[in-house]
Amino acid sequence: MEKRVILAVVLIIFVLIFFQVINAPQPKKQGQLEESQEKSEEKIEQLLNEAVLKPTKSEEVAFELPLYSALLSENGGISSFRLNEYKTRDFGIGQLQQQLQKAQQQFRKQAASQALHNLDIDSPLLYPIKKLRYEISHLEESNNHEGVELISFSEQYHDYFPPFLQIRDKNNKVIWSEETNYELVREGPGLVSLKKEFAFAPDSYLVSVKITVENIGAEALENHDFLITCGPDVGINEGIRTYTKFEPVVFLNNQLKREKFGRGSQNPIVEYGQIGWVALQNKYFAKILIPNETVKSAYIQKNEYGEHKIGLKVAISALEPAQKSEFSFDMYLGPKKLEHLYQVGRETSKIVDYGLFGNLFHIVHILKFFHRLTNNYGVAIILLTILINLVLLPLSLKSFASMKEMRKLQSEMERIRKEFKSDPQKMNREVIELYRRHKVNPAGGCLPMLLQLPIFIGLFMTLRSVIELRGAPFILWIKDLSLPDALPLPFGIPYIGPTVNILPILMTAVTFLQQKVSGSAGANQSMMFVFPIIMLFIFYNFPSGLVLYFVCGSLINILAQTWINRPESKKT
Repeated sequence: MEKRVILAVVLIIFVLIFFQVINAPQPKKQGQLEESQEKSEEKIEQLLNEAVLKPTKSEEVAFELPLYSALLSENGGISSFRLNEYKTRDFGIGQLQQQLQKAQQQFRKQAASQALHNLDIDSPLLYPIKKLRYEISHLEESNNHEGVELISFSEQYHDYFPPFLQIRDKNNKVIWSEETNYELVREGPGLVSLKKEFAFAPDSYLVSVKITVENIGAEALENHDFLITCGPDVGINEGIRTYTKFEPVVFLNNQLKREKFGRGSQNPIVEYGQIGWVALQNKYFAKILIPNETVKSAYIQKNEYGEHKIGLKVAISALEPAQKSEFSFDMYLGPKKLEHLYQVGRETSKIVDYGLFGNLFHIVHILKFFHRLTNNYGVAIILLTILINLVLLPLSLKSFASMKEMRKLQSEMERIRKEFKSDPQKMNREVIELYRRHKVNPAGGCLPMLLQLPIFIGLFMTLRSVIELRGAPFILWIKDLSLPDALPLPFGIPYIGPTVNILPILMTAVTFLQQKVSGSAGANQSMMFVFPIIMLFIFYNFPSGLVLYFVCGSLINILAQTWINRPESKKT
């Protein structure tokens, strides 16, 4: 019996192995594998070549006004909004091209690991490539002569021209959207007419919008909500490092609130309360939706590409046949410039953030005052630096004098350390007695510097963000104080390229000199070399206006330190 069982098991195993061998897929020959791989690579390259934006053609109305030129699409939104005062810059094209190369390499890897038959030209994997190519071509075609475009790639790609309108039912379900058509027909005899009116002002970046909904059917229309949105994104990415991430903001209950999404979060943020306005922003420009009437909520959303959309949610009351409902709001599309935002009012100027100390000391107004005197923002920065250092001169002189007295005690300090190295408590008492005898405060050199710190921070935040420096020339090769002062070279340098930033190098040299004059490097020779080099790496790609301030400030400190050291040099 046991032999039969063993024989049966062996036969079953044999049969299973036999059928697996028969049904196993035949391995492809080397030629077939190479051919299949070539077809996959061809499909991937074909998709990459076709990954360009093909905007929908529609009838458009053009507006040429002093501050901007605009195109109004027949779909009911603004399809182009170019600012005449601010020109595009191609300084960051190289950065965008590097991003494009990385995006293409990433797509090739992702596509190779997926089934190609599931990939087409509308694949989300191709979205970043389309966006980068659009932005690069836009900057190249503009050639530093066209105005800055505030309608983003994403709005062009999705046909979400601002202000984009949806109607939602009481369950927040979209029952109509502008991306379909501009005629809303309900089931049954109910019929609704929708009208959107624009008013463009010649001397302002403010666009007034009025939406009218009318029940032209035979039955009552139940309650609905308007969702008026703008975005995602603000304008065209220039590829220039900003060192700052700008979140959407809402002016809620008379306070500015910055909305931050958690890592990977895409759930919409809905804010209830007194909505003053809601805005998208980048470093220099903003899109602001400003209701003229009470709204239900502010709406902010982040998509899978990290782009943000802002909106206003407006309640539409029930409408009887032939009854109308109207809602009006303003849309600001323009620079984060205080003069224009003061004109708009409604606390929109609070979107301009120069930091706590920058706003407290009104540094930007002083900078503009010097610009009115000199008509050059580079000279204005130098005068501002001189003014601030004159105001802080008593603190600086006290700090330098204290450090000078401390240097005089270095030899005595060294003697005390050697003599009482085995008794730390006795050593500390002797050091304190030394300070008391010579009337020296060991914190005297640091405290004045700490008191100056708020002004330095305020100036740093202001010069980093003020739009007036965008495109503002200084002298010679410094054509834009909001960008690094790239000097073209007749040859390329490895790891640097065909340009070199002069001001950070000059700042490093001045820092070396400042350490030598102050004598701070004597205590630690390694810091004399390490600290300036670290500063060079940190500041190398900073805006030239900001680096100019630090260069001038360091030179003024060298003069003050030299004056403090003058009596000591006379004695020798």
